[in-house]
Amino acid sequence: MGAQRKPCRGFSVGASLTRLLYPAGTSHGFSSRRAAATTKQCTSCVACWPYTQNEAMALWFLGFVLIANNQPQEAVPFLEKALSVSSRSPGVMGVLVRAYAHAGQRNAALALLAEMKKRKQAGYVPPAAFVNAYLGLGENDEAFAWLEQAFNEQSNILRWLKVHPYFDPLRDDPRFKNLVHRVGLD
Repeated sequence: MGAQRKPCRGFSVGASLTRLLYPAGTSHGFSSRRAAATTKQCTSCVACWPYTQNEAMALWFLGFVLIANNQPQEAVPFLEKALSVSSRSPGVMGVLVRAYAHAGQRNAALALLAEMKKRKQAGYVPPAAFVNAYLGLGENDEAFAWLEQAFNEQSNILRWLKVHPYFDPLRDDPRFKNLVHRVGLD
């Protein structure tokens, strides 16, 4: 066996990302205030840390935070790493499509969306993955179609309708207000 790579000095991916994503006293994250400082530390380590399957979710959530903090280019390497260590999770794919689209890499976003569609033909892909992808691409009608599918499946993405910044482009649409009402969040 080769020598195991060590993380950059003083950095623990799990601990640092957990503090960023789940600040003391909260049960969920999207803490963009704290993203900038941790992002600088994380960005220098994304290539050198030997990520594990368990850290894929932390990387995925960090991607969410960076995109919400209007840093999609910085989110891309974290989401690409999350995709590789998560066996190409459809949920990670959807968020990576969004990051690519917002970072001006539309061709990469569309290629990954095509992979998601192909994967759906062979098995289940959660509607939330498509919601994230289509919202990232600015294709709101497609996003609404997948939100309806999410509603039919009682997907947990619906609990975030009122608070997640990803849904901001839809808030003024009567279809969104209707969906929020049907979910029972108004």
